[in-house]
Order: sequence, then C-alpha cells, then structure tokens
Amino acid sequence: MTIGDGLPDSCTCPADEHHQGACKHRVAVAIRTPVLDSAYNLQRVRNLSARPVATQ
Repeated sequence: MTIGDGLPDSCTCPADEHHQGACKHRVAVAIRTPVLDSAYNLQRVRNLSARPVATQ
C-alpha cells in the first residue's frame, strides 16, 4: 500500500488490483483518523457529563 497526501492510493490485495474503486483496506486507512477522533471526543464528552456540576 502506498500513501499519497495521507491517503492510500493503492493496495496489494486482489480486490484492489481487479476492481475499480478503493478496496476495504484503503477505505479503512483513509477513515481511521476521523473515526478515532470521533470516538475519543465522544468518550471525552461522556466523561465530562458524568462529573458533578459545581453550583457555587
């Protein structure tokens, strides 16, 4: 797999070699960072909402 501009532009799997469009490996690499960022942010929000609110 080669990476150009942070996104994979090829893969060595048979699906990528024989079909048009990106294979599941290229898609997984391309969406990895946004998915992980979303999961991290959701966990952070959940942790903040579980904390007691100061009323004074």
